[in-house]
Amino acid sequence: MKKRDKILLYTIAIIFAVVLLICCSDLVAGCVMTAGVIPMSIIGNIDEVNDREVAGKSIATRVWLIHVSQIDRSVPFPKANTNREIASLQLKEGEYPHYMEAHTNPTDTSTLEKGDLSVSATNTFGMILGGNSPKLLDFLENYAGGKFLIIHEDFVEDKKILLGSLNYPMVLKSVTRDRGAERVAAEIKFENNAFAQPLIYVGDLSGAAAVTVDGPAVAVGGSGDYKLTGSVVIASVTGITANDVGRVVTFIGSGSASVEESATFILKDGATWSGTPGSKISFKIFDASPTLVEEDGSRIQKL
Repeated sequence: MKKRDKILLYTIAIIFAVVLLICCSDLVAGCVMTAGVIPMSIIGNIDEVNDREVAGKSIATRVWLIHVSQIDRSVPFPKANTNREIASLQLKEGEYPHYMEAHTNPTDTSTLEKGDLSVSATNTFGMILGGNSPKLLDFLENYAGGKFLIIHEDFVEDKKILLGSLNYPMVLKSVTRDRGAERVAAEIKFENNAFAQPLIYVGDLSGAAAVTVDGPAVAVGGSGDYKLTGSVVIASVTGITANDVGRVVTFIGSGSASVEESATFILKDGATWSGTPGSKISFKIFDASPTLVEEDGSRIQKL
């Protein structure tokens, strides 16, 4: 074999080996990326860290993330009322919102632009999470590109703001993790392209399990959800104090109980609500007497 032929043969062999190595690397990477995603219940809440762990302004803003896989799609998504208020989101059994505490005030921006033929919309939410905890790293590793509904605190107006919907969730678009001399933190940004603007969330975020009620009286405590399993008319609500005024409680149907218009319950158009399985209704506590007013748009009635 001529020397020139040998060189050509060796060159082809080297190229083949490099291509094979690249393909194998891609295959392994693909296996890693398609492995099972850790559920949000395992990651849990990510708390704020102190200023010794990250440089920046000492503002701890709580942000709740609800992954679309946590939402119960068997019931209609709640509708906002005329005040842009929306009641509790129906999550699957055993699921609840998980929070993160941003180290600085999050950014919440919307841009609407008119083009030559159409109008485009971009909504962006960003926050900085301090530290480098295992929970934070697990979240970043498993949920890049994930689809969420976001609820965050508005300290100025003392409200909670909902971003995204089931059809137009906020997508975790970018992550910048920094472990340098200036700070130890991760900056994450979410985005969607919906025209819908933020809503005021008045639902439950306690994470407490729904309290089972099988009689005619509902004892309100720390939970925001009450599962009605009986077959009676709910006649009274106990345990409400002046501190509860403005809270929203939700009744979840799981039997044949009902709520009728009364001095305690103010229902939209006076229409009775039946607590059949899959039905739901939310009430805002108006006063401590008590008076509970139906949240417009919260009623789900399954026949």
